[in-house]
Amino acid sequence: MIITIALILVSHFHALANDISSTENDFIPYLKAALVDFKSINKSKAQNYCNLEISSSEKVPISQKCLDTYKNFYKNDKIDMRIAIGYADSEDIKKPIFDLKVYNSITQQLTSTCKKGLSICGFQKKSEGIFVKIIKDPFGKDKEVTLRVSSPSTDKNVEAMFLDGIKKSDALFYIGHARGGGGPDFEKAKRLSNGKKDYDYYKTKRPGIKKLLSALQERKKHTSNPLPFLGLAACSSDKLFAAEIKKISPSSTLMTMSDTSTWLDDVGATMGALNSLLGQRCEVDFQNAVKRPRSNYRDTAILSNFFK
Repeated sequence: MIITIALILVSHFHALANDISSTENDFIPYLKAALVDFKSINKSKAQNYCNLEISSSEKVPISQKCLDTYKNFYKNDKIDMRIAIGYADSEDIKKPIFDLKVYNSITQQLTSTCKKGLSICGFQKKSEGIFVKIIKDPFGKDKEVTLRVSSPSTDKNVEAMFLDGIKKSDALFYIGHARGGGGPDFEKAKRLSNGKKDYDYYKTKRPGIKKLLSALQERKKHTSNPLPFLGLAACSSDKLFAAEIKKISPSSTLMTMSDTSTWLDDVGATMGALNSLLGQRCEVDFQNAVKRPRSNYRDTAILSNFFK
């Protein structure tokens, strides 16, 4: 039953992903389709270690690798997580941008009541775009997670927030366009006289990735702690960005997209990864969360170097 419902939602929002004129209320289930409970889909017990929504009788033994991974990730008492939503324009210049719909659907989920299998919930809103939640680390110690969510429609400084996150955060996610190798991008696309996006400009100048790499270099200069987790949910981000990032920060975990992806793919991979980090899911469950089975969509997300 759960699988059937999930596939219906995914099929319905395939159309929504290409129709940005849909109402904001219609966009909410778009995110819900991305937050399918993989434990139920796989009919197996999730390997969460300290997810309070799962009773002790449902937990299964975890690997030392998983325990060590989260011990290291939650080593500080305060955890900085961020989601930066890029400029969500269409190939068709006449269509409006829709980053605000993505922003509203994500933030609504953050403050929702927690249900079994979900950890991306129960946050308290401190101010616009800033949410806080107390979770337990693998040893039962309280950790304060601050999650910042920003988009061009809600914050003119979204790019600065993103680049600052490269230098300071524990987990940083970008959801948006790759601009053919010129992203991440938080501004209106450069276009040719015929209205088409100027991909030659982005491929040649590469403004977004140059800023990202520069911020990584700054972090490397000022701290011995590399960026723990970087998610780039953008078309073909693995082949466009991964090699250069790994060269500067080989110890960082990367979540990238291997191929052309839709907004449902990008939001789904990001929410699956964030839910797994908060719920401290182990290897198989984490992989399933970012590579979830879905109708009419490729499994494009790649998670590398997290469980060392």
